[in-house]
Amino acid sequence: RDVIEVNAQALIAHALHLDSTGGRAWRRQLAEALSGRTESAALRALASALTDRDPETRAAAARSLGHPAAASMTQSLIAGAKDPAEATRAGAAFALGQVAVGSGRSGAIQALLVALADPMPSVGLAAADALAQSQAREAEGPLLALLGTPNLAMAAARALGQIGAVAALTARRPAPDAGERAEVAHALAVASTGARTTEQTGPWGEHADAHAASCEAALLALCHDPDSHVRTEATRGLRPDLASKSAKGAALAWLESAVVDDPEPSVRAAAALALGRLAAKGTIAPGLVAALGDRDFGVLAAVRRALPAGDPLGQAPEWLALRAAQRLVPLGGRAVPLLLRALADGRMGKDDGPRRASVAQALAARAGSAPKDERETIHAA
Repeated sequence: RDVIEVNAQALIAHALHLDSTGGRAWRRQLAEALSGRTESAALRALASALTDRDPETRAAAARSLGHPAAASMTQSLIAGAKDPAEATRAGAAFALGQVAVGSGRSGAIQALLVALADPMPSVGLAAADALAQSQAREAEGPLLALLGTPNLAMAAARALGQIGAVAALTARRPAPDAGERAEVAHALAVASTGARTTEQTGPWGEHADAHAASCEAALLALCHDPDSHVRTEATRGLRPDLASKSAKGAALAWLESAVVDDPEPSVRAAAALALGRLAAKGTIAPGLVAALGDRDFGVLAAVRRALPAGDPLGQAPEWLALRAAQRLVPLGGRAVPLLLRALADGRMGKDDGPRRASVAQALAARAGSAPKDERETIHAA
């Protein structure tokens, strides 16, 4: 079977290399069929196809060379990155990110830096992703310059995080543009995750913990940004394996407040999901319980995702809507944060009265068997 497969691939490579008269769809399919092949005949045929008269065939050939074993074809791909066809340039940029190793790395990175400034967004996006894939620290400056630009900003932020540009990101002065600050938050989140999951031989080296701590401190600062989109991105970036107890404590304090009090639903939803990640195993944060009284369906969906599967607290929004808060009493003190919030929530005007009356009855029922501190809190409410 292996012999048949090798012979078949050799035949395909031969056909692609010699066929100049077949239809363009046929040649494109031949190029796609050789994707990932490491045989020298296949690599030579694909390199030759980079000069095919049909741009779709050239693009397919470039993409098919996107694997480390094709490093010997780096010069052909560098030429492909200058092709007049957008799809071919994008395909060559993708492939260069996979082959940027050994003696050809410098030329591949330089070609990608040029592609980063391509007037067509698809080429720039492919170049940014390729620079991240190849861990090109020399791309730090050009990628930073793209933050705040249309089309490429998020790809640049993601690439900065992946190459470990922590010092540049954390030292960067807050941009006046909220969109750019959001992109920095996204980059810091990617960088923080990378520092936690990459081995010491990666871009982080032996200072991974320090890099992660820097990212987390910057993210926590951005959680208090006046723009809701920035707060949302920063909150999404808070991971469960924070670098220190103090960082985790600060994050939990922010999340407990934001999940209930932030005026923007997207921030409250992000805070709910983060609370689910950061809470100690087997526990549910009081703020997460209180958020079950939220009026926004997106926030409620996030809270339910953050709760343990099958937890009866997940039914609380329906019980509140049915003015049947008494059904929460059997849950004991676990339901009290929700009931206290629902009692104080008068945003629905006249329609809110029956719901809050139901909550008051449930709290009164709970107070009879509650511990002293909890009972005093209920009576004060």
